[in-house]
Amino acid sequence: MNGMVVFHSPAERQASAAVHGSWSRTPAELVLEARANGGFGNDVHNVCAEFLGWLLARSPRPGSFCVLSLPGVPWHGTDDEWERWYHRVMGVLAEQLPPPVLVNLDDFSVSQGGQVVWAPSIRCNG
Repeated sequence: MNGMVVFHSPAERQASAAVHGSWSRTPAELVLEARANGGFGNDVHNVCAEFLGWLLARSPRPGSFCVLSLPGVPWHGTDDEWERWYHRVMGVLAEQLPPPVLVNLDDFSVSQGGQVVWAPSIRCNG
């Protein structure tokens, strides 16, 4: 099963690199098993690195994967450029097939294709 995982923070207008792979299980299941939806903190880059470390530590590995850069990061300029970049990248990700797993590190929800597949309230309420 091919798929991609991106960690993001809408409030900070940040997104990690994409972890793209051919997985033995769904990427959402792996994110939840790794507790990468809050268990590693809320910095998009650190959480992505911790998730990669978790994947590499599994035996057998849950698939083969690589890290892909997201397009067009604005290194200089105003906050407005970051906001435009973030919204543009989220739009590009929404068009990917299969849809990527998006891990929102502001509220620790996990979504795919516009559908929330896990939220803190889902876990707390059963």
